[in-house]
Amino acid sequence: MNHLKADEYLSFDWGMTYLTGISDLSPRALRYMMRPHSMTSVDFFNYYNETIELIKKYMHTKSDLVPVVGPGRAAMDAALNSFLEPGEKCLFIDNGYWGRYPVDVIAPHYGIKPELLSFRVEKQIDLDVVERKLKDAGKALKAIHLIHVETEIGSVNPVKQIGDLIKEHAPDALFIVDSASAFPGNPLETDKWGIDVDYYVSHKGFNGPSGLNFVSVGKKAREVLDKRRSVPSGWMTNIRTWLDTWVNCPNDSRHCLESFPIPQLHAVRAKLELLEIMGEDFYLKKYEIASRALREGIRHMTQPVGALIARGPACE
Repeated sequence: MNHLKADEYLSFDWGMTYLTGISDLSPRALRYMMRPHSMTSVDFFNYYNETIELIKKYMHTKSDLVPVVGPGRAAMDAALNSFLEPGEKCLFIDNGYWGRYPVDVIAPHYGIKPELLSFRVEKQIDLDVVERKLKDAGKALKAIHLIHVETEIGSVNPVKQIGDLIKEHAPDALFIVDSASAFPGNPLETDKWGIDVDYYVSHKGFNGPSGLNFVSVGKKAREVLDKRRSVPSGWMTNIRTWLDTWVNCPNDSRHCLESFPIPQLHAVRAKLELLEIMGEDFYLKKYEIASRALREGIRHMTQPVGALIARGPACE
């Protein structure tokens, strides 16, 4: 078998990713990733803590922010593993691949009892249907899980409105939101919208490499974690692990220092500092204009013009 030299894999250089999931590395992120990676520097934890405060500023939250190292699914795994115990019910609102994924893959692994509320991918989530479901099942639900932006089709789901419905009809349940494809390219008002747990990744809106995720843990979620009857499964995808070994301990005693993905942290910082320079309103408006242009372009490419593209053979 003939092996190509690295510089002969030309497709690496010819094309952009062109995916709704992992993004291409921005030149700014690449420049930041060239910074030193030492965690033994006296400045490192100041730098880390500053980065955390910037993230919380644009998430609009006072919640604890917990790192979870691994692929993007590690954050989803940690959120469900940590805040739901075996036998507890979680309502999964589904209008695409990622809304359904935790029902099929993660919930069964931890003995979580999923209730699925599905909507067609080419339709908006019907809030009246969500409200009826919460009225019927609200008291039995331990949590409600929602995808902020469904990666499969790019739909922006009504997080605020669903948060309001949860406050009214299921106030004891945790509101868990997957903002992996949403943040920081979409508005995110974590505290105002009643989000108890929100997680996102470094390789989408931050235009960095995969490997670093953050999970916000609100007061109600922290109380649920502290009152668990059983210990969450696993270690790396256990929010308690990261709270104990990274958040709630002195800087010089943090564990896993050699394995924390510093290049990814630098990449995240690159986008946060750009946000600081541009200002949040201008930055979000740029993304809104780009998304509207893309959607209009797709609508005019369909036959008949204006039809939405659904998954499967119809997508040509």
